[in-house]
Amino acid sequence: MVKAVVFDRDGVISKLVNKHAPWSYDEFEIYHNARAALNETKNHGFKNFIVTNQPDINDGKLKSEDLEKMNNLLMNKLPVDNIKVCTDRSSLRYKPNTGMVDELIADYKIDIKKSFFVGDRWRDIVCGKRAGLTTILITNSETQNDWPEEFSHIKPDYTVRSITRAVKIIAELDNEKHQSILRQRQMERHNPNGTRSYDKRLHDESNTNGEEWSLGL
Repeated sequence: MVKAVVFDRDGVISKLVNKHAPWSYDEFEIYHNARAALNETKNHGFKNFIVTNQPDINDGKLKSEDLEKMNNLLMNKLPVDNIKVCTDRSSLRYKPNTGMVDELIADYKIDIKKSFFVGDRWRDIVCGKRAGLTTILITNSETQNDWPEEFSHIKPDYTVRSITRAVKIIAELDNEKHQSILRQRQMERHNPNGTRSYDKRLHDESNTNGEEWSLGL
């Protein structure tokens, strides 16, 4: 099984235009730090995926050929393994539904316990949680976090200000998990009774209450 990072597109990988997705290829701009961030996750052995709702196609605001150009640019400029797009608001693939993520999990045999979802909207976090991934919310002056009441009980595992911060969290947690596995194996090898020893984590990474995690930066 592989580990993966699933990224939302607009507001995470590429810039918003007046707080909405770009409506033409000419408006489409990748964040300057996106390539370095995705290279970092690649260096840690993750596959990178983008899943994006694009209802503006059906609304007549965005042309299909412009969307195709955007996808081609992302695939050519960034270390992305696949891009999933949904244009139909009624579809089970449309976030916060998990259809697009479910397809990736099945196609690539993704280990959800070792994988992450990075997004800037409530739809991303709810989708990631439903799919069983660790979720990271990016919140800044461009994002809109108008959380619906029905999903108010669902919170991100981590909240950060940029994709760079998100990837630093992913790298730190990945390193910690790797070291934990190595420590566990060492303890098992040195356990004279041959029984499994309990390896206590340095901290409970599932109990963050959505707070900023800066890693001392």
